[in-house]
Amino acid sequence: MLERTLWGLHYSIQTAFVAGLGATLVAIVLGTWAGFRGGWADAVLMRIADLVTGFPVLVLMIAAFVWLRPITVWKATLVFALAMWPFAARVFRSRAAALGAEEFVQAAQALGASDLRIVVRHVLPNAAGAVAVAATSLVGQIVLVESTAEFFGFGVASIRRPTLGNLIAEATRGGLADTISTGLGWWTWAAPMVALVLLLACVNLIGDGLDAALNPRSRRA
Repeated sequence: MLERTLWGLHYSIQTAFVAGLGATLVAIVLGTWAGFRGGWADAVLMRIADLVTGFPVLVLMIAAFVWLRPITVWKATLVFALAMWPFAARVFRSRAAALGAEEFVQAAQALGASDLRIVVRHVLPNAAGAVAVAATSLVGQIVLVESTAEFFGFGVASIRRPTLGNLIAEATRGGLADTISTGLGWWTWAAPMVALVLLLACVNLIGDGLDAALNPRSRRA
């Protein structure tokens, strides 16, 4: 059970980090562009984000998994990346819009710097804290949604690919009371549950630490 939990932790982290990285990169490009440029780009991109976030994430994931069966690791990763980027794009859009009104950005524009140079040299370094928090938040959300979808049976078979979600589902298939009464052992469901809780707690703590370390205005920077 310990070995299967460690492998489940490995697969959950792999899927969440790759999908979170992809979603963060898309959100940085689109959200920063929308917030810095404004106008029609901001209106179109934010309406697309509203359309995606208007659906419950879990329902959207389950529908995509059913449509794309059989599910592979890379299919699941791509679905998570495409579905989760609007949540971070809102953060980057508001941060870029706020930084665009700062005096140092206006001074760079007056000196003739291009928009790309301003974004790379001035906007993104000052938004590093927000990027770190949004990225780690995305990883935590993907871990939770992926585990929930696996718990309901929408994913790769647990014999081939154990994850925290389908390990919990296997242990509690007949109900938690039946699992305890049949003598399977409390560790069959407690181990993946504890691993999931600790993983989510670690991701959130890392995000808070990165925010404090990367914020140029923080005393801890």
